[in-house]
Amino acid sequence: MSFLIRAQMAKKNSNPVYDLNRPVHLARSNAFIEKARKLFQECIGKVPQKRRIQLIDGSLYYLQSALEHSTLAAKSTQTMPHEESFLAFIRMVMICIYSARVLLDNELQLGDNKSSLWQFLHRCGKTTQAVKFARSGEQLLDDAAHLFKLSREPFEDLQKTLLKNMTDEERARYKLAYEGLLAHFTHSRRIPRVERFFQIFLQAPEMKNE
Repeated sequence: MSFLIRAQMAKKNSNPVYDLNRPVHLARSNAFIEKARKLFQECIGKVPQKRRIQLIDGSLYYLQSALEHSTLAAKSTQTMPHEESFLAFIRMVMICIYSARVLLDNELQLGDNKSSLWQFLHRCGKTTQAVKFARSGEQLLDDAAHLFKLSREPFEDLQKTLLKNMTDEERARYKLAYEGLLAHFTHSRRIPRVERFFQIFLQAPEMKNE
């Protein structure tokens, strides 16, 4: 399916009801993406395992929030090309990061001889063979960091295009929502956590290369 056909289908499925708050949803999505990227950078390198998982949970929360707002914005009649691809990209990054979280969390369990996972794999102490997932988890984190790096320029280009196509009033609403959310991040020290991890694996829109 060509890019033009996908764009036409997106327009067909759009709804003018979502036009009014589109600038606000786009602003919040962009702010959440930036916050997720900054928080995720703290996961890379020498970080205590429990702290790393906490940072990953926060990154997933902000990415999930960005996805929700981007999805609402994309339902508008004013949807631009590449927004569908952007949604698919966010989902891909989230799945990569969550997979790393599972492996790293299991590494903590495998190191605790009181955990049910340790007792099962070690047969309650009958074997001392080490079972490690840490390297795989760290590799996935590196892959996610690489994806974030690759996406920076396309993300900024998409932002500029979206802002360029707004009216002065829409840009003012965008700025107000964007700066307001950034100010909230500045004053909030609590790292949030995704409560419904299953949503990360909801099926993404089909994008075939035909």
